Amino acid sequence: MAAFLGQALAFLAELAALAGAGLLAAQAAPGRWGIAAGLAGAGLLALAWGRWAA
Repeated sequence: MAAFLGQALAFLAELAALAGAGLLAAQAAPGRWGIAAGLAGAGLLALAWGRWAA
């Protein structure tokens, strides 16, 4: 149980870091670049979820 909780906390920390980086990139880049940065951030979140769920 403790191992699972440790993994869950590590996953949440990774999600928070990726989401924060995606939001910063989207705010720093105007227009189309902001949209691209947001989509890239969403892709990174999906990859993190897939890696954790595997």
